[in-house]
Amino acid sequence: GTGTVSLPDFWARRVRRLLPASCLVIVVTVVAARWMLSPVMLKDVGRDAVAAALFVVNIVFGNRNSDYLGAQAAATSPSPLLHFWSLAVEEQFYLFWPLIIIVALRLMAIGRLGIAIARALDEVHRAGLVHRDVKPQNVLIDPDGRAKITDFGLAGATEGISGGEARAGTPQYMAPEQFDGVEADRRSDIFAFGVVVHEMITGKKAFEGKSQVLLISAIATSTPPPVSRVQ
Repeated sequence: GTGTVSLPDFWARRVRRLLPASCLVIVVTVVAARWMLSPVMLKDVGRDAVAAALFVVNIVFGNRNSDYLGAQAAATSPSPLLHFWSLAVEEQFYLFWPLIIIVALRLMAIGRLGIAIARALDEVHRAGLVHRDVKPQNVLIDPDGRAKITDFGLAGATEGISGGEARAGTPQYMAPEQFDGVEADRRSDIFAFGVVVHEMITGKKAFEGKSQVLLISAIATSTPPPVSRVQ
């Protein structure tokens, strides 16, 4: 009645209805094959049965040049479990699509949050300031999804921040030029923003080092790994 779908309930129904029936069909097929097929084919039938039980039989048949309609290479005979091709495809669809949807929704949420932070940072720069300490701890999100950048203790004008003053900040989010005392400007905040977004997506720091010296060296000389390769 509510118009909503519960994935756990959906999967519970599939397990109760589908798995017993599919297991029974596999067992009956293997027993029948034992009496009806030549011994040469029994090994293949055993492999097909395992693949069918794991819902990957379509991949096995695909590697064997088989297809769902029964067209096969001349040297092979149709498998008695060929009809499990479509069931394997269906189960893979139900297994992977929820994961794909969850990942897509997660990336969309990160995207919206990243845009909100970028807009807040743009407002800071339009006001003629460089924040110099952009990091997750200094970003607040209100109930409407708007980002607010806090802690302007190190903030200064967009021009003229150099020397020892430029080196102030949180090392893991500082741009390389800040460690050299080179004048810090909006680009330093944009670098820190990129580091924050990388951490939002991967859940890990973009730059790490066992000591501050090693951390500074990593920031100055290395590139963070692509987010697709971070586990």
